[in-house]
Amino acid sequence: MKKSVTVVEKRISFLFQLAHLCITSKDVDKEMCKHHVRNLKRISRKNVIRLHPNIKRRLCKHCDMLLYPGITAKVRLSKKPQRAVTVQCIECKKVRRFPCTNPDYKIWIEKFQDLSQNAS
Repeated sequence: MKKSVTVVEKRISFLFQLAHLCITSKDVDKEMCKHHVRNLKRISRKNVIRLHPNIKRRLCKHCDMLLYPGITAKVRLSKKPQRAVTVQCIECKKVRRFPCTNPDYKIWIEKFQDLSQNAS
């Protein structure tokens, strides 16, 4: 039996906040953070729910670590070959690039919200 979407979204949000708390607390507990992120991803996959882009961009795809600048990630602005924000995970050394060439670009959730507001 599947749970309602709002209950699942609240649980995902709660797990994301727990992972964030594990990283930002005085005693940084990276293993507990990874555990919360793995649970968060598992719940979203099991219930077939897309993660919000703000959450998805802060998670490492390879080692399930919350990417927090200065603690678990290095954030740089690169200009060549294409302007982008480069985020490197300190744990697994994998790099993610988010291009910033088109100023009019909107992610899918922003496009969806614009369409729903125009329909009302």
